[in-house]
Amino acid sequence: MGFFEVDGPTCRICGKKLGKMTKGDLCRRCEEEETFKKIRDYIRDNDVTEREVAQAFNIPRETLREWIKSGRIEYRK
Repeated sequence: MGFFEVDGPTCRICGKKLGKMTKGDLCRRCEEEETFKKIRDYIRDNDVTEREVAQAFNIPRETLREWIKSGRIEYRK
């Protein structure tokens, strides 16, 4: 095996080696970032509540609250 070759699948975005139990083609960090982008765009395009977003994307409301608190997401005013 050459120096730059990697056994097993890698993340299609960052190239990080994926664990054997990983579903899909993204590492955990890149998957979260992709989900964040989808949620951010969904909130921008729709007049929705925190609860509706959590249900639509099947994510914990606490995750949304963290993104709001850190300033990553803003709801329409």
